[in-house]
Amino acid sequence: LRHGHQFRDGDFTDEGIKIIKITQLDKRGFLNLSKCSKIDKDRLDGFEDIRIYENDILMCLTGGTIGKIIRVGKVDEPLLQNYRVGHFSPVDTNEMNNNFMFYLMSSEVIVGQIFFDVKETGQPNIGMEDMNKMRICVPPISEQQQIVEYLDEQTQLIDKTISIEEKRIELLKEYRQSLISEVVTGKRKVV
Repeated sequence: LRHGHQFRDGDFTDEGIKIIKITQLDKRGFLNLSKCSKIDKDRLDGFEDIRIYENDILMCLTGGTIGKIIRVGKVDEPLLQNYRVGHFSPVDTNEMNNNFMFYLMSSEVIVGQIFFDVKETGQPNIGMEDMNKMRICVPPISEQQQIVEYLDEQTQLIDKTISIEEKRIELLKEYRQSLISEVVTGKRKVV
C-alpha cells in the first residue's frame, strides 16, 4: 500500500497536472477526471513516486466511500495520487499477479475485513497497519492467472449484458414518453 501526497489548498492551480482524490474514483470502476484539482505542471518532477499509471489499483481509504476500488484504465496524461487514495501493487510479481490482486481487493474477503477493522475517529480510515492485519489466501501464480482469465471473461460477459439491458431500458423509457405524448395530444385514440 502506497499513500499519496497530502496536497493543500495553496498547492492548487487552474491548469496543470490532475490530482486524483477519492471523488475521482467512480463507483462504476473508473477514474472520473472531470472535476480534478490541479497543480502546476512544473512540479511533476517532485512527485514521480506518486504518479498513476494504467492498470494501477486505487482504493478509497477514508470516509463514506472507504473500500471503493478501481483499476486505472488508459492514462493519456500525468496523474498524481492524493493522500487518502491508496495505491496497491504486489511486492513480488512472481508471487502475486497484479490483476489477481485487483480481484482479491474487490472481493468480500477484503471488503469485509475493511469494514470489520475500520477505525471510528470522526470518520472511518484504513491504513498500512490495518492492511497488514488482513488474512488472505494466495494461490500459486499459475492458479492466479487462471482465476484472472476466468474472471476477465465472465465480467466482460456480465458488463456486455448490463449494457444491452441499459439500452433496452432507455428505449422503453422513450417509448413510454412517446406513448404518453401521443395519447395526451390526441395523436393516438384511447378506446
